[in-house]
Amino acid sequence: MEALANWTTASPPAAFVAQTGVWTNWSRGRILGATLSLSRQNGNLLIAFTAFFVGLVSSRFWRIVCFILHRYYASPAANDVLHHQQQAILRNSPSPDSGIWALGQLSWAWRHSAKRSFIRVLPSFICAVISLTAFAVASGFSSHVSTGISDEVLVKSNDCGLLDPSGNLTIETGNIFHAKVDEDIAAAANYAQQCYMGNSSNVFDCATGHFVLGRLPTILDSDADCPFTTGLCRNNTGNIRLDTGYLSSNDHFGLNSPADQHILFRRVMQCAPLNTIAFKKEAVFYNYSTGVIVNYTRYYYGPVPSPTKNITTSFTFEAPSIDQQHYAPPGSYPYTSSGRTYRLVALQAEYYNGSIYDNNANFIPIDALNANGTADIAIIFLSGNGVAFEEQTNDPWYRGTVPIGEYSSVTFGNSRKTGFLAEESASPLGCVTKFQFCSMDIMHCGLLAGYWDAIASASPIFNSTAEEQFTNYTGHDGPSSRFSWFQPMAVRSDPVTVVNTLGAQSLLSVRGMRGGFQSAIPDNQWQLDVANWWATSLAGMQSAGPTIAQGPQGDQYKPITIYPGDKFQDDMCQNQKVRSTDYTSFSLFGLYFIFVTGLLIVIASYILEPLFACLRHRGINETYKLLEWQTNEALQLQRIAYQGLGEGEPWSRFINTIPLSATSRPLEPLALQHGDPCSSTPSVSHQSTISSGISEQQKQGNEDNSPTIAAAAVPTSTISYLSQEPP
Repeated sequence: MEALANWTTASPPAAFVAQTGVWTNWSRGRILGATLSLSRQNGNLLIAFTAFFVGLVSSRFWRIVCFILHRYYASPAANDVLHHQQQAILRNSPSPDSGIWALGQLSWAWRHSAKRSFIRVLPSFICAVISLTAFAVASGFSSHVSTGISDEVLVKSNDCGLLDPSGNLTIETGNIFHAKVDEDIAAAANYAQQCYMGNSSNVFDCATGHFVLGRLPTILDSDADCPFTTGLCRNNTGNIRLDTGYLSSNDHFGLNSPADQHILFRRVMQCAPLNTIAFKKEAVFYNYSTGVIVNYTRYYYGPVPSPTKNITTSFTFEAPSIDQQHYAPPGSYPYTSSGRTYRLVALQAEYYNGSIYDNNANFIPIDALNANGTADIAIIFLSGNGVAFEEQTNDPWYRGTVPIGEYSSVTFGNSRKTGFLAEESASPLGCVTKFQFCSMDIMHCGLLAGYWDAIASASPIFNSTAEEQFTNYTGHDGPSSRFSWFQPMAVRSDPVTVVNTLGAQSLLSVRGMRGGFQSAIPDNQWQLDVANWWATSLAGMQSAGPTIAQGPQGDQYKPITIYPGDKFQDDMCQNQKVRSTDYTSFSLFGLYFIFVTGLLIVIASYILEPLFACLRHRGINETYKLLEWQTNEALQLQRIAYQGLGEGEPWSRFINTIPLSATSRPLEPLALQHGDPCSSTPSVSHQSTISSGISEQQKQGNEDNSPTIAAAAVPTSTISYLSQEPP
């Protein structure tokens, strides 16, 4: 059963057009589920703008950090050069990464000259690292507002509708309907083959897809009991039971809705190969026109009514005898294959209240088979139909154990080897299927029973009646209408329809068949086949919601299409989720958080300086901190350098971001004022400036030990000016 255990996520090949705009993904809740869906192109623009905005916020946040650190270190007392250089870095560093680099260089340059240079710079360095790290994480979060909520979008539903098989189909519309069913089941079978079973050929990528879930879950028991009366099954154990568990309309089918509108659905199928000894008879048919006598084996598991319901055939199924199915009888030499494949026929009976419902039956099961009318019954007949087995097959359904001596095949170059045939004309497999519907949770459920009994028992939970649900696709209120619209999705592509549509192609064993010869198959091949029908059925169920929301594509389907009957069903159509990489969905909560928080940080960074400027009246210390912050600005430092050299006088706007010079005379480049940078000897102009400054200081009788450049930097009126209230 290894292949059954390897069911993985899958992707259907179809694409859907999605709605763009704001919607609520109820899987994430009302707040966190607020979602913005955009086209891929517009989504990329929003992602790029968000990344730019986060970068802007990062620089403005670092500005706040630098302002706080600068104020903390600001002091009117004399300090060494490392202190003043760190203050200059904090004042002029545009980003955390530039601050890390500059502070690191500062610490390294002064490692031998200043005391505890590393320790003194470390707090600022750590703040820069923390800021950089925090906004690196924030950048990741900004992308998470898109990638973190998956690629779910809502189907654009302009033509929502489902095909109605219950109406009076004409020959033309009937052909259209059945052709569409065949197309959908073939697509579902391909989906199941590629993605549900473990032997995928990976024609398309099963890791991504359009369904909200790549697969629907299944609880599989490969050693189940016989679901029928004792003695009817070939084995009382070793049978198969498949159970979906409770599937949510929201989480599994993608019907986006609040929790109080969720519908839960469950399907259980249990199958077993049946005994034939007491349920078969041989029959002879004589063709008078050809004079040919044909031997048949007839199986009696219940009579089959005719399409007009007024004639009943006593047997359930008949198949030509083994001799008739092959060119030569067993034991002939050499045996030549007819190049045929298996014949597969499925019959079904649906019950309601212990009886066949509304003549919805291909056959009327015998009492030993009908499970007391508490479930729907299906019987699938497998006929070898001319197929020979290369190896003895002990599978209880295939039963290829009758030796035929040597055989030859054109496919294998007319080589000969010993082969085997099936033990009898046809082999029956019986299945019991039950359904269950719940409202909101498993505490509000109908019975686990046949389809019609399951609907009838669940109807009161949805404020409806069995009669309303059986005869209408529309209810009288929200719960009843939603329940009516959900049912076709839940039972789409049932296993019996899969078998009758695909025939032998629904069997995994045919992958090993060439020219009518079946290669070796395991003893549990029948279980693998049943699991494949089940997987195909689940794939059809998964595609039902998006397909119905999109609606049948073509005017030929309009006569047999049922459209939403009220606003509740139309709301279901407009809220069908799929996954699509052609669109980008964003969490509105995440976007609001990023932009509101970021905007507050940006605003704070711009009003912080004016705010503290208004607090300068609190004392000389506050006034000095603001003065030092303004003075350490890059252009003010440049002004101080020129002013110390006697260039550009007179200067104004000492505490503004942009200082102004009243002179129109060109200023010499600062880089040339200090001579050759590779020489330790100052330039002549530099020496004369220093000498001039010292002479002037001596003339004024100034005995202050502070550098002359400091005196030139800040006029004596500046601090008193800062102490005044703003005009």
